[in-house]
Amino acid sequence: MSQTHDAYQYPTVLVRGEIKLGQFLKLAGLVEDGAEARIAIQSGDVRVNGEVETRRGHHLAAGDVVEVELPAQAAGAVVAAQDKSRGRR
Repeated sequence: MSQTHDAYQYPTVLVRGEIKLGQFLKLAGLVEDGAEARIAIQSGDVRVNGEVETRRGHHLAAGDVVEVELPAQAAGAVVAAQDKSRGRR
């Protein structure tokens, strides 16, 4: 990625508990499926907090900014932790 992006331009995606990078890319709609996530991550097209991350299993934390640059577009999202006690039935 050649540009530094402002995290505030990205949507916030709520997650419950821990989430891995590959899972988050799919949840946030930054990729269509796990195969696309794997390729983007292994190709060095994904950054977490401005640093290239090449591990699909990298655990994300609340406030992490995830950016992905694919041939058709560049996009990103911010991780937001949902209170574990809320939303339970």
